[in-house]
Amino acid sequence: MLSSLLLCSLLCSGLGPQDGDQDPVLPRITDDNQEAPLGAEGQQLERGKIPTGTSDLARQRFERLSSSTWTGDTAPARLRSFMVTFDARVRAASSGSNDLRTTFLYLEEGRGYVRGIFPKSRRESVRGPEGDWLLDGEELLDLSDHSNLESRREHQRWLALARNFATLASPGNLRLGRLQTAQVEGEGQELKIGEGLPIQFPSSGHAKRARQLDWLQLTTPDFDLLASKGSRTTLRQVRLGLDPKDGRVRFALVEPLDAKTHRTTAPILVEILSWISIDQRLLPKQLLVHRSPATEKPEDPGLPVPKPTRLTFEELPGVDLFLVLDQTKMDVNLSAADFARPGPR
Repeated sequence: MLSSLLLCSLLCSGLGPQDGDQDPVLPRITDDNQEAPLGAEGQQLERGKIPTGTSDLARQRFERLSSSTWTGDTAPARLRSFMVTFDARVRAASSGSNDLRTTFLYLEEGRGYVRGIFPKSRRESVRGPEGDWLLDGEELLDLSDHSNLESRREHQRWLALARNFATLASPGNLRLGRLQTAQVEGEGQELKIGEGLPIQFPSSGHAKRARQLDWLQLTTPDFDLLASKGSRTTLRQVRLGLDPKDGRVRFALVEPLDAKTHRTTAPILVEILSWISIDQRLLPKQLLVHRSPATEKPEDPGLPVPKPTRLTFEELPGVDLFLVLDQTKMDVNLSAADFARPGPR
């Protein structure tokens, strides 16, 4: 199988979705040629460019964040490809938890090509130049087919996690629509951080840690949600909690920029517990992804779903990812051909 040969060559050379989440649209035709989103000045967003009018403090925090993920004297080239392996625990309210090992290949091309390999379940989840595909054992599913709802949701979840890992590993390359500092207000488990809805953290311990961080608030298309209809150019609102000691991200709260979308697309709270140095880059070693609980629907189906008054997150993470160091390599030699449709051609 292509994936097994590819993984072997790379290693030897150098080394559940929630109820109420929106049905992700995964078009067969990729948006490789889609223009970058526009900023407030009507110009296309450029990677690493700080918006005009950004305060000195916000600029200083972003510059420190940008340099927090490399260990050498000079910044490495932009991270465009990697192979990472995670030991993962995925929790679902209806079916308990599932432990698995997964390997992601990632290439910064087009919408961001991703190949997720799941040996335990004999599955491969692929986004590449030929579209979105799931190989389930011997069955190949075209995920542009709307009959595969659950498979598309799972596929979108893994795409989002791989893409968010890439962004966290190279934050200096963010495309920024807006960048500002955010003040923290509140003493309990619910905090007001910058603009937007208050945040009900998973526990009082999470809230205590959040109060000790330096916060940035920004808009960018470079973070993704676990279930989303947005394309790669959709702006999202992100609040980043930075460790004042080293400038690294400890919390990343990602939500739709359009408040109306909160009713159908759940925000996520990513918690980075530790970082590790690999190939002169500092990478998230353990990530916990906390999801919002399912929105309660009104008893009368004719009534609209009420607007949220706060962002609430479950105490137990929906996804727990732990990096497998000896099966992780940055800046690997990948091409679009490595993200071809899986299975027999």
